Amino acid sequence: MTTEYVAKGLFLIVLCLVLLISVFLLAPPWDLPNSSDSESELEQLVAEADKQWDNNQKSAAVEGYMFIVGSDLIKTKKQLSKIDIEKMYRRIIDFQIEKAGLDAGRPYIRKALRQGYTLSLSTPEANKVLMEEMGMQPKTAWNDDAARENFLINK
Repeated sequence: MTTEYVAKGLFLIVLCLVLLISVFLLAPPWDLPNSSDSESELEQLVAEADKQWDNNQKSAAVEGYMFIVGSDLIKTKKQLSKIDIEKMYRRIIDFQIEKAGLDAGRPYIRKALRQGYTLSLSTPEANKVLMEEMGMQPKTAWNDDAARENFLINK
């Protein structure tokens, strides 16, 4: 009976050693991707998309920005500045609205707001959509008697 337990114990130890050795052979820890490698890769992607944007290749640049803001790299690596990320969202949203209409930019507006980014968009129409998504009403001209009366009543 005890030899049976010893045999089972030895078998489990050998099995664990085989699994441990196979893990090191398949993915040794010294070959795992370095975080600085993924950071420089991300910075390269941003630089390439910025260059395309500056060369008026906006469609290609926006595809790059969409990949970046949709990737796990941007969620796990905090090496990009908030300003860079907000710039990418702004360019995506402005481009989408310009090409496909106001509603095309809405999902990216929502995503940017959920992640805590501040947006300032290029057109009044786009900023109106932004305000709607923020749950705010756009400013009304004070020469509108109904708006002025509503403001005074609710004050």
